[in-house]
Amino acid sequence: MFVGSEFHARLLRGFFGHLNVRPIGLAWDRRDVFETLEGQVRPLSERPKRVIFPHRGAPEKNPEAFYRLAHRLPEYEFVITSSRRGSPQSLGYETGERWKVLTGLSKKEYYRLLADSRVMFSAAYQETFGYTVQEALAFGVIPVCPNRCSYPEVLSSEYLYDNDGVELVRRYVENPEPPPAPSPAASLCPATVASAPATSCQPGTSAISCVCGNDSRWPTT
Repeated sequence: MFVGSEFHARLLRGFFGHLNVRPIGLAWDRRDVFETLEGQVRPLSERPKRVIFPHRGAPEKNPEAFYRLAHRLPEYEFVITSSRRGSPQSLGYETGERWKVLTGLSKKEYYRLLADSRVMFSAAYQETFGYTVQEALAFGVIPVCPNRCSYPEVLSSEYLYDNDGVELVRRYVENPEPPPAPSPAASLCPATVASAPATSCQPGTSAISCVCGNDSRWPTT
């Protein structure tokens, strides 16, 4: 069985016992992400001071942390995004003056908004890989995520927080230096199941280094 992260593999082994589970990292080619916007991505310093929350309105994704963040940092723009259609309340989101909730977004609409933002914020209690993090990195958006779940496998410690993330978000919104990730024009590691070296995905190996090796363009622990 192939999964995205060692964290996910441990969960499955814990539930089902001794399974042949292999973490393979990113299972799609990030160049497909770039092609949707045809390379129209502004530098971070030219983007609005916008923070994106691209998660569903469910307890395990902890949107309440995002609401608190928005109240703590009123000088910035905060946006919740969802591809699902319906009112914010029907999708589990709260509405407020300090943040927008955009629902029913197509993937291209979401990418346009993401590519014109500075920070992607997560406070999830459940995350088995974090494809939204990979999409953010593809557009040079700085991910700020909790130090739990699969996040420590795919992000270095400078993007992880142990408290509420407020100071880390402020730091990266005000000093938007590009994260150590491939630029939109870069040739990316395809990271497909077919290309994953059979010997590289051992238990305890980072999900990213498992597939891409020691590629300095990827933020790894």
